[in-house]
Amino acid sequence: MKFLFFALLVVAGLCTNGVMIPPPDKLTDTTAKCFSSSGIKFMLVRTYLASGKVDKNAVENIKTATAAGMGEVHALVYPAMYTEPKEQIADVLKTLKGLKIARLWININIPDWREFHQMNIETLRDLINGFQRGGHKVGILGTSKVWYDAFGSFTLRGDIPLIYESMNGKPDFKDFRRFGGWRSPYGKHYIAKSMCNVRAELLYRP
Repeated sequence: MKFLFFALLVVAGLCTNGVMIPPPDKLTDTTAKCFSSSGIKFMLVRTYLASGKVDKNAVENIKTATAAGMGEVHALVYPAMYTEPKEQIADVLKTLKGLKIARLWININIPDWREFHQMNIETLRDLINGFQRGGHKVGILGTSKVWYDAFGSFTLRGDIPLIYESMNGKPDFKDFRRFGGWRSPYGKHYIAKSMCNVRAELLYRP
């Protein structure tokens, strides 16, 4: 079976890239060590699903990535629009308890945002505030189109970093256009390719 990963790794010493592990996929020691030996410095591990459930492999995948020598392991959360934010927050915080997580990323690329911007804004604020109160740094991952469709002209405060998606195969920020209050991004999701015998979704970070 080929797995889909969303891994963060260094390519040619110029950029850092990353991995999402959808259920029921499990990160094996062999794959983790291959990424690590290829220069991977950090990894995004899918932790919460848009269906309102914790990824059953999240804890083990985080431990495997850490044991393989990843400098940073991040958690990736998909908001569940039919589950109360407080329940999502409680489930995620319980899952990550005792694990070393560099940052918790909220992936806004889901199809279920409500029609009214204000409701979506309140949900996003609740999630950010709840995760931060739980002791985690938070970031946003997504496209400008989804942002405008779901949140309109709403802008986040400047201490929330952004990984934007633009699958043009180019590890640079030349195509970035300001949105959501971000003047510059933290990273870019730019290509999917085979690496370490799995399909890896690569991210660029200067």
